[in-house]
Formats: sequence, structure tokens, C-alpha cells
Amino acid sequence: MADQNSSDSKSSERVPFAGTRAQNDVEERTKKVSSEILDLIPVKGKTTDTGPRATPCENRDRERHFRMTHTWSLTPPEQDRPQLKEVMAHLKRTLSKDGWEIRSYGRDSSPNQNLGLVADHDGRGFSVNVVHYAKDDPPKLTVRVISACYRVPKGEKVSPY
Repeated sequence: MADQNSSDSKSSERVPFAGTRAQNDVEERTKKVSSEILDLIPVKGKTTDTGPRATPCENRDRERHFRMTHTWSLTPPEQDRPQLKEVMAHLKRTLSKDGWEIRSYGRDSSPNQNLGLVADHDGRGFSVNVVHYAKDDPPKLTVRVISACYRVPKGEKVSPY
């Protein structure tokens, strides 16, 4: 889902323009994709209680254009935390089978060398970024779902970011 008009070098930060859509519709679609990602994770645990929020699209009118981001984390019970590394491999396999294109998978350059996965589903207009913070206390997964960039219908303005 790389936006050819963007100068941002982080592929998970760039999203294409996908047309006109009501903000609440994109919010509901973002919740649905986020829920589907959670359902793919075989380990259960405590999730943060956040919802999607509108964020600006790069190089576009902030009053008319937006994208939705939904960031949340999953912290499993202590006995299940060692399974998080396998959860990442499971997500890589499962997302690929569900039409997501894996853009990157591997360790980051931080001192903790966190394991990350970035995948795009161009047909649905979403990207997902999952990071396994194995050395955090407690270890957790952080998931960030990002929609494509949309314009609100004529006469509407984007709700506050």
C-alpha cells in the first residue's frame, strides 16, 4: 500500500488515497480488520482498550482527508508469553493465506531486536504492523492497523484528530 506521492521512507507509514467515504464507515471497517487480526492470534490475554482514531494523510487537506489508525497491544498470561514468537510466525503464514502481502518480517535494529511484521492488503485498503516486544516486562504484541487515505463526502469535515 505504498503511496507513491509520499516522501516518508517508512513503508508502513505510507498509505494510498482510496476515494471518498464517510469517516464513521472507515472507523467501523478499521475495527473489523483489527478484530480479525486479534482472532488470528491463538494466544489470548489482556488487550488495551483503545479504538480507531482519525489521523492526517500526508500532503493532503487535513479538514477533508483522513486515515484511520488503530493501535492496541496484547499481553498474555505469564504461562503463554513464551508462545509469542511462534504467534508471529503463525500470523505471517495466516495473513499470507488471507490475501495479505507480507512486506517485511524480521528483527528491528533496536537494542532489543524486536520481531516485527508489516503486511498490506491492497484490496481492502489496509496495512498492519505487528511487533513482538519480547524483552518488555511483561512481553507483549503491539498491533497497528492503518487504513488507506480517504476524503470525507462533500460538505463534511474530518472529526478532530
